[in-house]
Amino acid sequence: MVFHSYVVYPLILRIKSRGLKQDCDDNTFEPYVDILMAVYNAEAILEEKVRSAFHSNYPAQKIRFYVGSDASTDQTNALLARLEKEFPQLQVIYFGERTGKIKVINALFDAIQEKGSTGHILISTDVTALFQPDCIRNLVRHFIHQDIAAVGANILKMKQRPDGISKQEKAYYDRELLMKHEEGLIWGTSIGVFGACFAIRPEDFNRVPEHYLVDDFFITMSILERERKVVYDMDACVTMNLANESRVEFRRKVRIAAGNFQNLSRFYPLLFRMNGLSFAFLSHKVLRWFGPFLLLSSFITSILLYNVSPVYQWATWCQIFLFFSPLLNFALERIHIHQKFLKFIAHFFLMNLGILCGFFKYLRGVKSSVWEPTRR
Repeated sequence: MVFHSYVVYPLILRIKSRGLKQDCDDNTFEPYVDILMAVYNAEAILEEKVRSAFHSNYPAQKIRFYVGSDASTDQTNALLARLEKEFPQLQVIYFGERTGKIKVINALFDAIQEKGSTGHILISTDVTALFQPDCIRNLVRHFIHQDIAAVGANILKMKQRPDGISKQEKAYYDRELLMKHEEGLIWGTSIGVFGACFAIRPEDFNRVPEHYLVDDFFITMSILERERKVVYDMDACVTMNLANESRVEFRRKVRIAAGNFQNLSRFYPLLFRMNGLSFAFLSHKVLRWFGPFLLLSSFITSILLYNVSPVYQWATWCQIFLFFSPLLNFALERIHIHQKFLKFIAHFFLMNLGILCGFFKYLRGVKSSVWEPTRR
């Protein structure tokens, strides 16, 4: 099952999507766009983010930018006040206490609904994801087709360093984005847009429960549940850096894993529809979420069968080495030895440990969706 999720399924996608392309060549479609963004202590990147939207090749007069400052304590609010004077299309809601991204986005959506957004397209984005000049235009061009509800953006040119996990993270993102793109081509079921940047019709935006941790996946699956289409545009690009510290990224993976199990408890009936969505959901996500349990089951059965055959003895010791690969990699990094293949193995097992910890976090119950943004 692990082999299917990480090797066989990507090969199936590659074969089935060969020769397929999206019907979105008309770049003259220019609906009004409402951008939603929650920020917290984002002074380092905020101004560049706002300017990347208004300085794109999409008509600035057709962009409204809604920002919610979630009780920022640095110079974020002062920057926003100055930018509001420069860009009349920028509107800011200031929150007096931390509420979390989900409550902020829901409040921004309510503000947009009050102003009226008939015919508008929503773009939800993170402050760390900078719009490339063609991004907004390439996102919205798909909505000329009424059956498309949401479009995910491509993430590229991420800063990499040899002394951390950024290269492994980039490889993960590149692979995930390609798989989501291919799922969209084949079935119109990209399994989970990245919250860094995606576009959606207002009527397809489903308010996320406030205690949920992974809002983008909830929104995506709510759309697919209604048999609407979600696709990816690899030419709609944003740039962002990746976390480089294993400790920081591990905490993020634990939080995301807990949110994934929240979503599984809500959307598991989709697994039984016996269609492309069911196959993609199982292969791409659910098997990965149960990866730690599958790996542990393999290890336990290898131990139980240890005296049956040398094959199981070999398998047991190989798995012991793999489980301890993160510690070995950490020790080598301390003496400035960076072994690329070992890094990828260690990253895989460390992230599966994060999923396991996230599962127990989910079992304990999630009381709040507030978290500290990952430093990039």
